[in-house]
Amino acid sequence: MKRAIFAAGALLLPLASFAGWGQPVNVTGYYVWDNGVAYIKTSSHANPQSCSSAQYLALDTEQKNFKAIWAQIISAHAQGLTVSLFYDGCMQTVEASYPKIRAIAVPNVW
Repeated sequence: MKRAIFAAGALLLPLASFAGWGQPVNVTGYYVWDNGVAYIKTSSHANPQSCSSAQYLALDTEQKNFKAIWAQIISAHAQGLTVSLFYDGCMQTVEASYPKIRAIAVPNVW
């Protein structure tokens, strides 16, 4: 019985909401739109919550820590450093929903 419950739970795990750190990637591009959303491109996008588009990763410019995140993105891009991104849901825009990034870490620095 315990095995059946474990197996059922394992099958449902991918359907669960995912928020967490992704694998280290390189930032390959970035820009901010006048609609209040910033986007980045990386060497390998993750899309843990199956947002409608994973072409870009979105950052909310209204977040308290946006300026710190944006500074890390620009710095990592300029220096060619890898970063780890914290994925937290999808950000809906007029065009599509994109994976939302809530935090960034530069693993080889700390």
